[in-house]
Amino acid sequence: MNKLKSIRLKFIVPIAILLLVSFAFIIVFTGWKVEEKTKADVLEQTKGIVKELEHSSQQFLQKYDESIQLLSESQQVKIYGQSINASAEAKSLAERDLQEIFNQYTRLYKDVLNVYFAAPNKQFKMVPATNLSNNYDPTSQSWFKLAVDNKKAAVWSEPYENDSGTYVITVSKALYSGKNLIGVVGADINLTSLTNHINDLDIGYKGYPVIMAENGDAIVHPKEKGNNLTEQPLFKRALSSEKDSGIAFDQGTEQLFIYQIVNDTNWTVGAVFNEAELISVSQEIRNILLITALSILMIMIVVIYYLSAKISKPIEQLNQSVSEVAKGNLHTKVTIKGRDEVAQLGHSFNHMIDNMKNIIAVVSQSAQNVRESITELNTMAQVSATSSERTVVEINEIAVESASSADKAKSAKEQSEGLSEIINAVSAKTEKMSAFSLDADHANQQGVHHIHSLQQSNETSKQFIDSTEQVITELGTEIQQIEKIIHTITDISAQTNLLALNASIEAARAGTYGKGFSVVAHEVRKLAEQSNQAAQEIQEMIETILQGSNKAVNQIVQTKENFTEQTKVVKQANQIFESNSTLMNNMKELIDSLHLDMQQVAVRKDELLDLSSYMAALSQQTAVACEKVNNHTDEQLSAVQSVTVATEQLKGLNQELQQSVQRFHFQDEADRLVN
Repeated sequence: MNKLKSIRLKFIVPIAILLLVSFAFIIVFTGWKVEEKTKADVLEQTKGIVKELEHSSQQFLQKYDESIQLLSESQQVKIYGQSINASAEAKSLAERDLQEIFNQYTRLYKDVLNVYFAAPNKQFKMVPATNLSNNYDPTSQSWFKLAVDNKKAAVWSEPYENDSGTYVITVSKALYSGKNLIGVVGADINLTSLTNHINDLDIGYKGYPVIMAENGDAIVHPKEKGNNLTEQPLFKRALSSEKDSGIAFDQGTEQLFIYQIVNDTNWTVGAVFNEAELISVSQEIRNILLITALSILMIMIVVIYYLSAKISKPIEQLNQSVSEVAKGNLHTKVTIKGRDEVAQLGHSFNHMIDNMKNIIAVVSQSAQNVRESITELNTMAQVSATSSERTVVEINEIAVESASSADKAKSAKEQSEGLSEIINAVSAKTEKMSAFSLDADHANQQGVHHIHSLQQSNETSKQFIDSTEQVITELGTEIQQIEKIIHTITDISAQTNLLALNASIEAARAGTYGKGFSVVAHEVRKLAEQSNQAAQEIQEMIETILQGSNKAVNQIVQTKENFTEQTKVVKQANQIFESNSTLMNNMKELIDSLHLDMQQVAVRKDELLDLSSYMAALSQQTAVACEKVNNHTDEQLSAVQSVTVATEQLKGLNQELQQSVQRFHFQDEADRLVN
């Protein structure tokens, strides 16, 4: 049982380890690739978001840049600038027109807090009107100086916080008449709508937008608005970079800052993300893969355990039956359902047990017959020994009596001696011929018995060959069934490949949100192609096995033909032995008839000796014959004693044979009681 368990473990453990390693590799490799791809996609996506932030900021500023350009080119503004040194009436008319266009401007652009015009002579006009100190000098302001320095384009100031706590930025544009400066038109723009719009954007992955001025002041930030961010490592790297866009990473906080520089204002617009949030999607995919792999692994282990138990169960039954046979129990049987190799082995085992039972039954019966024959032979040897001893005594008495009449029988002895010798020689030869005929008949019977055994062996071998041919034919059928299953697996792989291709197409349609699933679909497609390739290799192996099984069937057919020829030869030999047996029986009858005739001749010889009993020579001949008979009787007694010793040895061997046979239980209890 322990061996069978170890076989089961040897079957389960390598497959479980292989599956575990395969799933681990797939999870690690796929997770790594998905994490890389997801991170790249997210970065690309966030770059687009940052680009959108930069575009929104640029549009917001561009709108006012263009509006101040148009305002600086309007005739009302130019006329007002040129009327600074004109008459009071002309100046009043120009100021009224300027007031009107400034009012229109503020009504059109809701984020404009103030719009104003400053002349080189420090004349200053603002709408809506604001109380300023008498010594307010607009020409000393940065927005005025920047506009004068940049004659062609509008200029932007650094964002600043006004008295009400609102973030404001100033755009200004210088007006020239030829090379003469007319003045500078400017507007204070409220950034609240821009910051609110940026803050309201959902950039995903729990990130937040950031807008910094060129000096590092935070215009948009969830916590640091209004503070200078130049000392923070994450923003310091972005501000110190010479590139217009890029990615800054802080190892300490594990944060990413994806930024873009806004033209004209040199603002830094960007988004801050935690790296863990960016790869959270890949981690979720990895967790799903891990749970799926573990579930599949557990299911595969249960299925493999069930299959291994189903395979090892008939082997266990066969092992128990073999153990019972080793103990001598031939009543055991193995019942294995199916047509596979193990079932064929079980059928062959049952057939072997039946053959062993028949053989041991024959041996047991032969041992019983030998035991009975030994008993009879021993009894006959004892009787023969007793008779021989009595014969010796009687012959000695006859010899003594014959000695007295030896002289009288001398003449009759000389006359009948020649005839007696001839008769004795003929009788001895007839006895030898009878013995030879018995030996020949016994040898012929053994030959017939061996021929019958050879015929039975041929029949058994033919059955084994037929069984082997059937097993190989069924094996070819099973292999063809496996080939059909392989075709099914190939079709499934093709369908899986097609589904993976469709999934890739759908993922491509989904855009950046489906790129992670596109990678998974690509891996599934690759696994499907590998499954298809493995199925093709198995198909080639199956074709090789089918060719080998066909060769084996052809060889078995040739072997059956050879056995058929051998069976014919055995039958011919059996006929020859039967013919010899008939001839030997006829010859034995003739020898027996000759032996009877010689016995009658011997009787006639005795009658002749009786007629000449009065002769002294008869007594002498009788004495000599008695002496010879005495010698032969001694030899016969020795032979009988040797036979007795041999029967004792044969009896011991027969007992050992019976003990060996009794180890096997091949008869029912009722049969043993009868025997």
